Amino acid sequence: MRNKIQLDILNDHNYSIPIGLDLIVINSLDMLGYKKNCIISIAFIDDKEIKKLYKEYFGYAKTTDVLSFPSDTIDPETGFLFLGDIVIDFPFVQKQAISLENKLDSEIYLLIIHGLLHLLGYDHTTENEKSVMWELQKKILSNLNIIINKLPE
Repeated sequence: MRNKIQLDILNDHNYSIPIGLDLIVINSLDMLGYKKNCIISIAFIDDKEIKKLYKEYFGYAKTTDVLSFPSDTIDPETGFLFLGDIVIDFPFVQKQAISLENKLDSEIYLLIIHGLLHLLGYDHTTENEKSVMWELQKKILSNLNIIINKLPE
């Protein structure tokens, strides 16, 4: 039996986000062998909001494409594990997709996969961690037929 996934998408600015985000998350988790019922939140915010989050959690204000905030709490209503939040700076990602010559939808899918890997405990602070995480990213992108011309740094 397939695990149940509740995906909460927050898009207060009504950005033109791609459809199929749920399929990206479900298929990525399947490929990673994740078997728990879970809740994941994906929020699309602006530069001002991401700077505020960056300052709050890292001590200085900066824009970036995606931030992930893992959690390991259980939702009392469903009993599902709340994996955490993926926060995407939509205006930043729009510019980044253009500069990297990637389709906007593909860039967003990449960042969701990247954020999801962070929620599952993967990181890229060392070369070894980066190698493992980038290989998983590449495998998921390939299996989902998502074409990325250039990866963000």
